Amino acid sequence: SHSAHQSNHQPLIIISLCSYSYEYDVEPRTGIFLNRRLFAYIDTGIPDGIQIDTLGNVYAGCGDGVHVWNSDGVLLGKFFVGHTSANMVFAGKGRLVILAETQVFLVTGLKVGGLELASFR
Repeated sequence: SHSAHQSNHQPLIIISLCSYSYEYDVEPRTGIFLNRRLFAYIDTGIPDGIQIDTLGNVYAGCGDGVHVWNSDGVLLGKFFVGHTSANMVFAGKGRLVILAETQVFLVTGLKVGGLELASFR
């Protein structure tokens, strides 16, 4: 598992529309969400889009750029771009593309890449 929260269920992080993000366990056989708990509070805008890096850090587009939390929901930092960022995507190891309202930003030099979600089958 790539989450710091250990259980018999697969972790899944859901971003709500009220500036909070919640983390759930997912029962693997039925796909039912269980054990809702607060993951993080978003202080600027409404979160949109989500990515997870190879270390388990969580990225979400927010009102001032992209916010990054560790797997326990502790804010590690922000990529300030001055615009609402609706989405982002890792473009290979060390590169993150941020899609803002009217601009596209490329972050380089990261020590991580995006998590391969296909590995969770």
